[in-house]
Amino acid sequence: MSNLIRQHEMRRLITLCETEDWGSAAAVFQGGDCGTFAYALHQRTGWQAMASENHVWLVNPDGKAVDINGVHETDMIRLPGDEGLTVHPHRISERDVQDRDNLAWANQIIANHPSRFGIAEW
Repeated sequence: MSNLIRQHEMRRLITLCETEDWGSAAAVFQGGDCGTFAYALHQRTGWQAMASENHVWLVNPDGKAVDINGVHETDMIRLPGDEGLTVHPHRISERDVQDRDNLAWANQIIANHPSRFGIAEW
């Protein structure tokens, strides 16, 4: 990918974040690239990751699940179709990153909206 195309794509991703297009963010980070978002948030917080066969999220010190949708009321996240799936601790690592551009976007979202994820501002 040329640098010009990459720069254009990064501007598009940052613009999505700045306009708080949470629908697009959820579609990416809940719909297949949740590991990238979880990795970015883990790098910032150090929180434990959990996983089912369909989703990866973190659990904050208060025992609540955190993903692109923010802080949940319980320690588990169940997506449609998750009924009966096993949930287990997950050792989050760079292997969970599927797309480097999405990692940059995830970091930008976290930096711009830390309170959404229950973390202190940078």
